[in-house]
Amino acid sequence: MENKMIVNSMPSPTFNWLGINNAKMPYPNDNKLLISIEHNSDKFIIEKSEEFSIKNIETGMGENFQKEIEKAKNILRIETKENCDNAAIKLSLDITGGGKAGVEIKVNENTKANIFIDIKGKDEDVAALEIRYILKDNAALNLIEQSYIDKDSAFANDIGGVIGKSASFHLIQLVLGGKENYYGNFASLKGERGNFTYDMAYTTKDHEMLDINSVADYRNKKCNADTTVYGVMRHHSSKAFRGTINFNHGCPGSKGSELEKVILMDKDVHNKTVPVILCDEEDVEGSHGASLGRLDENIMHYMRSRGLPEKMIYEMMSNAMVDEIKAKIPKVEFED
Repeated sequence: MENKMIVNSMPSPTFNWLGINNAKMPYPNDNKLLISIEHNSDKFIIEKSEEFSIKNIETGMGENFQKEIEKAKNILRIETKENCDNAAIKLSLDITGGGKAGVEIKVNENTKANIFIDIKGKDEDVAALEIRYILKDNAALNLIEQSYIDKDSAFANDIGGVIGKSASFHLIQLVLGGKENYYGNFASLKGERGNFTYDMAYTTKDHEMLDINSVADYRNKKCNADTTVYGVMRHHSSKAFRGTINFNHGCPGSKGSELEKVILMDKDVHNKTVPVILCDEEDVEGSHGASLGRLDENIMHYMRSRGLPEKMIYEMMSNAMVDEIKAKIPKVEFED
């Protein structure tokens, strides 16, 4: 019997034969992943705990994954102090040995936080991280994750939380390595004028696999969510992206957009992209688009005329796509 759990399920499934409704991943072992603090600020309250205080929320990877993380009893709680501005902290997650860890983030009213997480290490067992967050009214959070794990390693990253009134959450993810990567995020826009921005850049090569599930769930009026995913795929690698904009009843005046651009460097890559808009409200605006394939021939002709070989052209353009997402990372000075 296959010992895998179902994760990254679409809110509204499509035909089973497409093989895109969800993903199956190996169960992580019961080790406790090490989360270390590289830079800290006195603007945060930080403590370790055996359980989340943020409960009963949806996350991108789903309930099965949540239960696995809770078993580890390995949670780092982070909360902003009152009236702090531009607080910054940098964490490091070592996936060596596999295992599980959780991070809980609370950004209080009228405060802004920048949280950086570097993910590194090597292990053939699955390493699993879950992040739960609450952004209270007028709060702002920039969450930046950079993953540079070994080519033989597997990593799963689950995110979910609640965005309050006039609160803003910007999630930036760079996925630049790993044999198997599973990424899921669920943003619940419960407060009026809540905002969610998701930017991801990834590269896949050899036989690497990447599975992504992103859901913007609208629960109040005049909310906004924008998703941008840029990728470069090489060799025999594979990727699945599920992007859902869910306009629930009661969110008039809301807007949402999704855009994915993928450069397919080789003919043997396997790509699946499923952009979805669910709508139970009349006064909303939603859009999605995808650009998949090799580079435009006009661009290729222009670059060749300047003496550049095709391989170099593709490398330059792929690096430019990743750099475009990197440029969105806020510049923050950490306190000594």
